Amino acid sequence: MTKPTRPVYATDNESSRYALGGVLIELAASSLTAVATDGRRLARQEGPATSVGGHVSGDTMTIWRFNPDWLEKLFDENRIRISHENVGDQIVLTASTEELQKFIAKYSYDQEAYVDPEILIRSGS
Repeated sequence: MTKPTRPVYATDNESSRYALGGVLIELAASSLTAVATDGRRLARQEGPATSVGGHVSGDTMTIWRFNPDWLEKLFDENRIRISHENVGDQIVLTASTEELQKFIAKYSYDQEAYVDPEILIRSGS
C-alpha cells in the first residue's frame, strides 16, 4: 500500500492557521485518499487500502487532536519517550506507526490528552 505521506508537505504549520495543519483522509472499501492544503498549495494522493470492519468515510468526520499542553508536560517531566520534533511552538510526533498506535492506545482514555474534537461535515450534506 502506498503511504499517504506526500500531502503532508502542503499542510500549514503556523499556529495561527491550525485548521490547515492536518490531512483529510477518506477511506472507501478498497482505497484511501489523503488531501492537504496550506492555503497556497493543494496535495492529493490516492492508494489501495483495506477497510477494516466495514468502516468507510461518511458525511462527517471527527478529528481528535492531542492537547499540546498535555504533551509538553509529559515531555518536560520525562514521562514519555516517543520520537518527536519541536517545530516552532508545536510538537510533531515522528514515531513509527506501531509506536504511535501504542501511544494512542495507552492514552486513549486520558481526559486531559485531547482537546475538543473538530467535526467536519461534507459539503452539500
